[in-house]
Amino acid sequence: MNVVANIEKSQIDEIDPFLEELVRQIRLQDNSGTYSNYSNELLLKSLIVPLDCQIGDREVDSLTQLHISAFYHAVAARVEKETGQLAETFINLSHKGLSTALVCCGPLLVVEKLLRGVQCFGFESLERLVQEGEKLTEAGVAKAREYFDFSALSSSNLQQGEMS
Repeated sequence: MNVVANIEKSQIDEIDPFLEELVRQIRLQDNSGTYSNYSNELLLKSLIVPLDCQIGDREVDSLTQLHISAFYHAVAARVEKETGQLAETFINLSHKGLSTALVCCGPLLVVEKLLRGVQCFGFESLERLVQEGEKLTEAGVAKAREYFDFSALSSSNLQQGEMS
């Protein structure tokens, strides 16, 4: 069952904050304007791949690179929104062996994902995409909360604001 096909265009942004951020990241990274006329539904549909995708020895195409980058930038943006800490994304893609996606908040590595078979990057369903994105986001937020003392940050920011 194709879940994306059953979703109306106007409902895409209301489904999940992660999907909304993912669509935003895809549009931000579309420097050539290729996808400017695509609906949100069509952008998300392109991330649904068949389970029998053949990896082979081919290079990672530009659309797949965009999908990988947008996905991990969406995770970083959600971590940043939840924690208030600047999040940076680092992605190393290799068609041979392992690729890596990292999300850092300042000096802290909050998400580390080894990627295999990046030529077939995608998800079997929309639910799986959301599940994976939310799982990575929640793990990143949890690590950031362990490391950063948010109560001290907010009280020190208030004190600095009162002094200026």
